[in-house]
Parts: sequence; structure tokens; C-alpha cells
Amino acid sequence: MTLVKRLNVLLIAPQPFFSDRGTPIAVRMAAEAMGAEGHQVDLLTLPHGKDVEMSNVTVHRVREIPGVKGVPIGPSWQKLLYDGRIAWAARRMLRSKEYDVMHGVEDGALIAWRLSQSRYGVPFIYDMDSHLSAQLREKGSFYGRAAGLFERLEAAALRDALGVLAVCPALVDVAREHRARNDVTHLPDTPLNEGESPPPASYMTVLSGPRVVYVGNLQVYQGIDLLVEAFALVARAHPDAHLVVVGGRPDHIQKYEDKVARLIPDGRVTFLGPRPLADLGAVLTASDVLVSPRLQGINTPMKIYSYLESGKPVVATRLSTHTQVLSDEVACLVDPVPESLADGISLLLADPTAAATLGQRGQRFVRREYGTERFRERLRKFYLEVGESLYGNSEGEDGDIPQPVS
Repeated sequence: MTLVKRLNVLLIAPQPFFSDRGTPIAVRMAAEAMGAEGHQVDLLTLPHGKDVEMSNVTVHRVREIPGVKGVPIGPSWQKLLYDGRIAWAARRMLRSKEYDVMHGVEDGALIAWRLSQSRYGVPFIYDMDSHLSAQLREKGSFYGRAAGLFERLEAAALRDALGVLAVCPALVDVAREHRARNDVTHLPDTPLNEGESPPPASYMTVLSGPRVVYVGNLQVYQGIDLLVEAFALVARAHPDAHLVVVGGRPDHIQKYEDKVARLIPDGRVTFLGPRPLADLGAVLTASDVLVSPRLQGINTPMKIYSYLESGKPVVATRLSTHTQVLSDEVACLVDPVPESLADGISLLLADPTAAATLGQRGQRFVRREYGTERFRERLRKFYLEVGESLYGNSEGEDGDIPQPVS
């Protein structure tokens, strides 16, 4: 038996919490896992989002900035303003309570790094859910000018962190470039519909014919233009097929509805808009083919794990964002052009037996390699090493939790 010391953790997550999107979902999973281990977690986050109950986790929200109604996905001036408010609140919390470690998520890690350099001297963990400087470059020329500065800040934070958690192999490689010791922990996402076999969602089953389904936001990097153009080709070969797009802001939906009206004018595409996370399993159950047409980014989309868990066949672009998890054994990988994506979808629609076999292989794969217990075990081991780094091997002093370590 190895003893895991209970730690007081300041978890800095400058995202809308809780909301049904990638990083906030990952933050909740990590906070719940830490709380379940007995660590006392103060989660510092934005004023936006739903309240959720988590054992041993207390949520602290900064005040809303007048005139700033929300924070969009990715880099933004709204995020920058709130980062300043988060940093101020974190400084106040460090003055009022003794923390063993700060755990910073994405830009929260940069805030934690700066605070660790101050008189508080609390060590920090870099939770790397994305590559911030790369995101800035992809955002365009205005934000791209700041990419060099953020790259230097990222490098310094990665170098000085007590430990690094990276969500995908590509980010593991980025982190290792800046660390003298090879101690970066891969902490991948998990399926959000793990073990579920729900009946199909009724609002899906009213759509006749085979259903090609995309779930996620409608930002440009997701490749929704590519998907619409590809489905225009699919519709010619499969006149009964239906494309269902789940998620997206109203303005993004309007943009793509206008494009669909020009390319596919017969009502064969349905934009359902955002749906509760609890509906995910039922939506995927009602699908025939799941698609991820992503064009940019290096981290693996969280949706991929849920796609695979559903047992339905997956079509994804053959880019590193996907191939660091997916292979031709468990998914249909295609070139990021409309013709290739359309061919992949059409192939699976034309051969249900091959589609079912591919889906089953993907399900077995994700259950073997990923899942909540694997996630918690990875995080448990990581925090065991953090505790040992800070306090050495505990021999049973107060506040320790006996835990078996495999």
C-alpha cells in the first residue's frame, strides 16, 4: 500500500463552467476525480455556466464584467479581460488559504506560472488541453501577432511546471520539447456515453433514411464547410440519406443553413442546434454514420471517444488531430477534400455489414484503451507523484489516504 497525501489544490480554469463543451467537460472530470481521491479542490472559474455538485470541490466564480456577456471558444478579447480578473482572484485566494499546489488549465496554467514566480511560491501543474500559441496563429493576423509572445510564455510555463498533463500525444511532444526531464503525463479524454445503450432520440428517428451525424461546435476549424460540400455529393448517390448537425451557435447555424440552401435545396440537412449532454448517447444511437471533418488543430476532438463508444462507424479526416488516436482498423480515414469525405460516407452507407464491423472494432478499441477508470487511474498516479515530489514518501501522517497502486 502506498499512501496518497490529501492536497489542497487551487484549480484555475478560465472557462465557462459548467458547460457542455470540450475543456469544461475535461475540467469537471479532473475535479471530480481529484475530489474522489480526497483532495480538497477550490475551482476558480468564470461567472458563466451551470452549478454542479462535486465531492470535495468548491467552485469560486469571479464577478461578471459589465458588458461582456460570454466567452467564445478559443482566443478572444473577452477571454483576455477575464484572465485578468481570474489572476486577481487567484492572488486573493493564495493570500487567504495555504495551498499545496495550483492546477492551471490552458491559459489558467500561464496565470498559475506567473503566481508561482511571485512571493506566494506555490508550485503549479500545467494542464495542457490545447496549444495556445498555435490557436492564435490559426485565428488570423490580428491574433497571430501575439502568437510569438504566447509561445515564449508557454515554453517558460512548461519548463517551470512541477508536472504537465497533456490531453493527446501531439501535445505530449510539444510539452517535452520544453522540459529537461521526460515527465509529461498523457491524460486523454474519455467517452461521455460510456456503457450507455439508450433508445434512439425521438427527434432523430422522425428523419427517414440513413442518418449521417456530426456533433460539435460549428467553428471553421471543425470543417463544416467541407462536410456540407461532401454531403452534397453523397446526396446524389444516396437520395434517401439525411445529414444531421448537432450543436452550434445560432449565427453559425444560419451561415451554414444558407450554404445548404444553395447546395442541397431539398431539406436533406437538419441543424438541431445544441442538445443537452445527457442526450448524446441517444443521438449517437440514432445515427448510421458519424463524421468528424476537422481541418485544424493538433488535439484529438473529445467527440471521437464518444463516437467510438457508440459502436457506430466513424469517418474522419486523415490528419494528425485524428490519426494519433484513430487508425484504418477502427475508423474510415479520408483525405480532407469533399470528394474523399463523400466517398468514405457513401462506402459505409452502401455496405451496412462492413459499417457494423468497423463500428464494433472501434467500440472494442475505445473500451480497451480509454474510459473513466483509466482516466482516474492516470490522474491518481500523477497526483501520487506530485505528493511525493512535494513531501516525499508519506508514512501515515494525518491526512493520508491508503491507496493501492497497480
